[in-house]
Amino acid sequence: MPNETLLDTTGQPTIENIIRRNRLRWFGHVNLAENRDGHPTLAKKTMFAYFHNEKRPCNMGRSNRWEDKVLKDIEELNIDNWRKMTLDISRWREAINQDVHIKPTHTNIKNIIHEYKQRAARRRKTEVAASTETTKGKVTEILAKENNQYKCPGCKKHFKPQGITNHIKACTQATTWCKKNNINYEHGEDDCKAPTRIDLGIV
Repeated sequence: MPNETLLDTTGQPTIENIIRRNRLRWFGHVNLAENRDGHPTLAKKTMFAYFHNEKRPCNMGRSNRWEDKVLKDIEELNIDNWRKMTLDISRWREAINQDVHIKPTHTNIKNIIHEYKQRAARRRKTEVAASTETTKGKVTEILAKENNQYKCPGCKKHFKPQGITNHIKACTQATTWCKKNNINYEHGEDDCKAPTRIDLGIV
């Protein structure tokens, strides 16, 4: 079952929205943190601090900083003035929780789950059948070639590579050999007929 279908059926928020909510919740908490004397705490100073004349290491690639991710989260939730909103805990909590509310489950959830279980069971059955299926052999890979011709193990007639396969599958005298070497065979009315000029490669 795809993740989108599972989340929509069960009414759960995505993991991306949950991570965004938790990140912004911590961001708002740190932004409100102050000491008893009214000065910012060490955590708040660290979050908004910059080191002058310092550059990011060259081996960091294009990965975003934590601050960049927070600003992107704020943009995703359409929060205009985060500095003012974080001062109001109720408004900030409402803004960051808008995408993580648990929705009611689908009314037909039992049938949906049952359908996906049946689909998975059929898929597993097909995979098991494919893995246990015996590989069919090829006539030209089993028989030995003599003077560019193959001899039928049943009627002992000689054929060119273009005609030996169809002949053996239809030859009633080669049934035992076909079963032993796992060759599909079909018997018709013209079994073991004399080889034609095309079978012998004579044009």
